[in-house]
Amino acid sequence: MQVPSTEYEDPGKKAIRKILMSAASRCIQCGRELPEGAFFCAFCGKKQPVSRADEPDEKKGPIARAVSESFVWDSVLMDRARQLADTSPVSEKSQVLGLGDLRQMLNASQLMTQHSQPAVTPEPDAMPVLLPPRTMLAENYVIEDQIGSGGMGVVYRAQDMAMHRQVAIKVLHSSLFGKNKIRERFLREAKLMATLTHPNIVRIHDLLEEEQLMATVMQYIKGTNLKSYLEQQTRQLPFTAIMNLFTPILAAMEEAHKKGIIHRDLKPGNILLKKQADLYVPMLTDFGLAKVVEGTNYTVSGVLLGTCMYMSPEQFQSEQDIDQRSDIYALGIILYQLCTGVCPFRENNLFALMKAHLSHDPTPPSTLRADTPPALEKLILNTLAKQRNERLTSCLEFSERLQEALT
Repeated sequence: MQVPSTEYEDPGKKAIRKILMSAASRCIQCGRELPEGAFFCAFCGKKQPVSRADEPDEKKGPIARAVSESFVWDSVLMDRARQLADTSPVSEKSQVLGLGDLRQMLNASQLMTQHSQPAVTPEPDAMPVLLPPRTMLAENYVIEDQIGSGGMGVVYRAQDMAMHRQVAIKVLHSSLFGKNKIRERFLREAKLMATLTHPNIVRIHDLLEEEQLMATVMQYIKGTNLKSYLEQQTRQLPFTAIMNLFTPILAAMEEAHKKGIIHRDLKPGNILLKKQADLYVPMLTDFGLAKVVEGTNYTVSGVLLGTCMYMSPEQFQSEQDIDQRSDIYALGIILYQLCTGVCPFRENNLFALMKAHLSHDPTPPSTLRADTPPALEKLILNTLAKQRNERLTSCLEFSERLQEALT
C-alpha cells in the first residue's frame, strides 16, 4: 500500500474533518454537546429534531454519518477523532485503522476503555448509587461496606439478617435501572442466572427492585480475583496450577452454555478466587449483565461492557447472534495469559487493539514461554481463530483437549 500523497485528501476523511470541526449544538434530552447536524445523541440515544435541510445527505457516505451518529462527544474523543481524520495507514501492518476498517465498525467510537484513553466524565444520571454503612434494604439486608465497583454498578458486603450470613449486593448504576427496557432485561436475565447452581458460579440469592434502586443479592466470596492474583505473580505459573485454575472455569461455562446463557464479559476481573486450604477455587460472576444493556447507548465513564482485551472479533463487529464461541475466544485469551503472563494483544491504543483482534495473528505462546507443550499451543491458537466457525464449539471439548495437552 502506497503512502497517500499530501496533495490529495480522501473524501471520507474530509467529511469526517468537516463534522468534527463544525459548531456544536446540544441534545434536547440530556443537554450534551453534539456536532452540528447530528441526528442522534450518542450518549442518551435521543433522536434530535432536524429540518428538511438538515436531513441525512447520502453524498456524505456511511462513515461521515456513522461518526455524527455514534461518537460520544467530549474532548478526549474529539482529539482521538481528529488524530484519526489526519492519519492514514501506510502498510498492511499499520497500527492505525483506515477508513475501510471504520466501515466495519460503525460503533468504534463507543469502545473507549481503561486500556486506551482516559475515562469520559459521566453525566449525573450515570453516577453510582452510594449506600452508607448500616443502610437497610428490603427490611433484611444491612450494608456493611463497599467492596468493589465497575462500569455496571457498586458491590457492597452486607448482612442477611434472615439467614444470618454475609452476602454481596451489586447495586446497578442509576442510568441502568432508570430505563424501563433495561429493567425488564435485567429482571429476565437475573431470574435465568438464578437457575445456575454450579459450584464454580457465584449464586444469586435474591433480587431487589425498588423505586430508586435495583440490585442482585449474591453469595459473598472472601478473597481476591484472578486479575489481582496474576498481577501479584513474579514468575510464570506452573502448568499444574493452570490446570487446577482453568478446568473448573470450563466446567462452569459448559453448564451455563447448556442452559443457553452466554457470559459475554469473561475476563480475570470477573473470576473470583476463594481460598480453600492451599488452593484457590475459581468462582465466575457477572453473568448476563452485558446482555442486559446490549443494543442500548449505555456507557459509563467510557467503559465498554466487555473489556476490549478479551472481546471476540464478532463482538467488535456488533453481530447480534453472539453465541458460546465468543466466550470460548475470551477463555482462550485468559488461558494464553495464564500460560505466558500477558494477553496476546496488548496495544495501548483502542483502535489498534480492535484491529489486532480483527486481523492480527497472536504471537505463539511458545515464543514467550519455551516449555509450552505443542498441543497446548495448538489448542490456544484454535480458540483465538478470527472466524468463530473455526474455533472449538464447546467448553467440554476445550476441557478435554486441555487435559490431553497437559497430561
